[in-house]
Amino acid sequence: MKKNIDQRIFIVGCPRSGTTLLQTLLLQHSDILSFPESHFFTKSQLYDFSRKLNIKKYISNIYAYFSLKRWFNILQTKGFITPSFHYHLFTSGYVNQFIDSLDQNTLYNNKTIWIEKTPSHLYTIKTIQQYIPDAKFIHLIRRGEDVVASLYEATNNYPEIWGKAYTIQDCINRYNKDISISKKFKKNKNHFFIDYDMLIESLDNIRELYDFLNLKAPNEIKIIPNKSIIMEDEKWKNNNLKKKLVNTKNEKFKKIFSEDEQEYITRSIYSFYDNNCKQGKS
Repeated sequence: MKKNIDQRIFIVGCPRSGTTLLQTLLLQHSDILSFPESHFFTKSQLYDFSRKLNIKKYISNIYAYFSLKRWFNILQTKGFITPSFHYHLFTSGYVNQFIDSLDQNTLYNNKTIWIEKTPSHLYTIKTIQQYIPDAKFIHLIRRGEDVVASLYEATNNYPEIWGKAYTIQDCINRYNKDISISKKFKKNKNHFFIDYDMLIESLDNIRELYDFLNLKAPNEIKIIPNKSIIMEDEKWKNNNLKKKLVNTKNEKFKKIFSEDEQEYITRSIYSFYDNNCKQGKS
């Protein structure tokens, strides 16, 4: 059994940006283990702005308790080892136990690197850094029109899972908010940005990411579906269970929305690549 965790990595970004595809590609490396989305930090109400919200500040321990319970149930459901649950007086105890559960599973599987992929953990980056100072973050950036179309479709097909059916404006707001947050970290050395469309164009474009992680990329980059990272109710991720790469650029956008809606969306969304921001480390 390998004794040390070498890297702890978080994949973040706006939902429906291709984060599951990226997670699947990285899982090909023999040293990497990954998991289903945990939503631990967001469900624990540990947002980066939580200190300004007095009520959530004092009851975050309760949220963290239930969030960790939920996470342990996911581990058990997907066949991972589940550590013993312990009660804690402070939120930090639950956070450390969450991190330890990822470490334990990684070492148990004789690996040294874990990837936690929850897109909304974008909102908790500063909090995560408090507990894991050397954590690395991979931001997946996708064309706004395609994200809005995919997010609109997923939430309207499965509103009970997403909490509600998003309106077009909801999707635009979510994308703009998430892009704005990612841009704040573009000069941070522990953050890497990868363009989804470049990845779709050629899977070999992931090799720069392997360099950032100080890992040797596989000789052949290919899609190997992995059911362990997808929950049964995440039907919108079915394409990730196929070995063939599915490129839906612009297709879903034009199919779902009218010409007037398309024009409004294009006019309303932000671009990550403003201010000469390019793929990779900034």
